[in-house]
Amino acid sequence: MRTKTFFLVSVFLIIGLNSFTQILRLKENADSCKIYKFWAQEKRKEIQAASTENKLPFYKSEFSFLLKGQAFCGKTYSKTNYSQIISCGQNILKLEKDSIIKISYIDTLFLVYQKIDSLNFGDKNIVLKLAEYSLIKTNKDIIVCDNYYVRAYNDTAIIKTDIFINNYFYNLYLIYVAESNIDAKSKYKKRLISEYFVLCRFIEDNKLLIKTREAITSVFNNLIENCDDLLPELKVFMSELPQDKDLKIQTVNNFLSLLKEKSCTGSKEYKMLLDTIIRIDKSLISVTPKVDDSHISKANQFIEEKRYSEAIKEFNSAKATMTNTSLIEDIDFRILEIQYHHLKNYKTVYSLALNTSGSNKSKALLYAARCVAMSANDCGATTFERKCNYYYAADLCERAGDNESAKKYRQNGPTSTEKFNNNNPSSIKLSCWGVTVSIR
Repeated sequence: MRTKTFFLVSVFLIIGLNSFTQILRLKENADSCKIYKFWAQEKRKEIQAASTENKLPFYKSEFSFLLKGQAFCGKTYSKTNYSQIISCGQNILKLEKDSIIKISYIDTLFLVYQKIDSLNFGDKNIVLKLAEYSLIKTNKDIIVCDNYYVRAYNDTAIIKTDIFINNYFYNLYLIYVAESNIDAKSKYKKRLISEYFVLCRFIEDNKLLIKTREAITSVFNNLIENCDDLLPELKVFMSELPQDKDLKIQTVNNFLSLLKEKSCTGSKEYKMLLDTIIRIDKSLISVTPKVDDSHISKANQFIEEKRYSEAIKEFNSAKATMTNTSLIEDIDFRILEIQYHHLKNYKTVYSLALNTSGSNKSKALLYAARCVAMSANDCGATTFERKCNYYYAADLCERAGDNESAKKYRQNGPTSTEKFNNNNPSSIKLSCWGVTVSIR
């Protein structure tokens, strides 16, 4: 009996001791929480008093105290406390010169952003920061990055910039390249094709930079190089067309444009798409372009054989049989691209570009700008005159709506010293192009 009583008393004492230990631990945590918050505040005062070049070590100390506070404070750590961690971390990244150390802080900030996201303490744009840090932290994770980008893309409250569109599409392409499983790779390829059309439409509707469309098209061209790459995928897409009539027409037109761009107009799939769009809307019969298969097929064959001059002759013969303005403009643009990429006839390309109209006008003006820039060293009697060609290239880019490219061309223009040595003219005539450009 005494043994049993002793046992029960021992159990109660142990339970009581454990409870007391837990109470002490909670009190210790609460005290530590207050202490680390206090020291973080003290470091913030030192930061305010320090000169800009001496702030970094104080920021690092504050960051350390804030993180320790988060560990001890637990659920009592507020939205404001987490905001202080982020603000302090961002200041460290701005001031830290060592790239390895910066990455270590990015690793920590990524985890903090994830915690903020799970607590719903952040704003909508936090998902963009998570996507960004997924790619630059020590253990880069393109799959996690894609998940965040998809979240951001589906959130209508988040503004999608040119940088966002570029990064999202390129990261998806990297996933496709890295995937080794055949079935998974096929799914990523299908998604890339689908997203390409969606993003091109988004760029157009939201008036983003032409350069952005060119960038994702460049990535897309690495995925789809020719008809052999595209046509097998197209059959799958054709079996899954949207039910909405307008969206279906838009999707089919996207396919038609892509087939024309990849020189697939002689394929049975191209004819099938034309038949499809007529079946969707009978009223389109009168405006659907009739394609002269013989000339276009020959032209495409000549391109494959690198007989570019003969290909151009066949395209011109095809044009002579057509009445549809849009299709004629597309063929003219293909001729322009052959002249630029394969024959390197920059003067011819320049002339063709300035006479281009319709939906290809902006793209043609960018080709004209490239031709002017490529020919700069051969146009002008002096270095100053030759550098002024870049002003004209910039003007053409601005007419095309690509201000970023225009800015880069202007940077290649004459220096302030060269302008001074040439009497600071306000304009100059470029004899090669027969134009006068302003000097700014």
